[in-house]
Amino acid sequence: MKNYSLEEIFNEAQYPEITFVPPKEYPFIKSAFRAKGKHITICGPSGSGKSTLVERLIREFQIEVSEVLNFNARNYSEIDSFLEIIGQILKVEPLFPSVTQILKDLKFVLVDDIHHLSNKARMELAHYLKLWHENGVRFIIIGIASSAAISGEKTLPVLEAAHIKPYSQEGPHNTSNGLLLRKDIHTLFDRGYITVGEDLQIEVSKRIKEDYGNGREYYAFHGKKLVDVPDRVEERPSKQFIQWHNQNVFIA
Repeated sequence: MKNYSLEEIFNEAQYPEITFVPPKEYPFIKSAFRAKGKHITICGPSGSGKSTLVERLIREFQIEVSEVLNFNARNYSEIDSFLEIIGQILKVEPLFPSVTQILKDLKFVLVDDIHHLSNKARMELAHYLKLWHENGVRFIIIGIASSAAISGEKTLPVLEAAHIKPYSQEGPHNTSNGLLLRKDIHTLFDRGYITVGEDLQIEVSKRIKEDYGNGREYYAFHGKKLVDVPDRVEERPSKQFIQWHNQNVFIA
């Protein structure tokens, strides 16, 4: 049996080669790593070993350091555009085609501590994740996750940035005209089956049941306040855009 020094066992500055214990979810996360084209989200409390888990899997799959764009979001918390962050790191124009051309050649884009990103940057990331998926770019997202405004869902790949007043109707592309929504709720929101009142209280149309004979899951949200609201007042949903959605989209 090999003997180890205390320094080898309790060195917090290095990967825990000796003491790492895979969590029960390890086989499922490993399977997600193996699945081509799949984004991966690792959420959990601070200090729970999320980054260590990802490092273990990168080692296990023998992925080279040069094949991963790895950065910590806390270093970019003051930047409101995710494309600008990526452009700054890659030293290219912060445009989708420019950054995607480079990201396509990597195995993963690893974003740690994503909860430190501004709300605008997170919403922009949610908007582009599907497009990057279609272009063969894979993200690993680590953090104490923010949640969808209505459902509380925290799995970022199933969340989408929804315009309250659509861009096609001259709605601006900014946080006060946006909500982070689960994909199915985004669809219902756009079709007028769900809306939000000026008091940020959720309203679900009776037409879901009339049109589809179901909707129990969605009626459970009716009358509840939005789960995740930005701290900064200027980033919260604008009453002007909420009124527009209530009057022009919602099916009462």
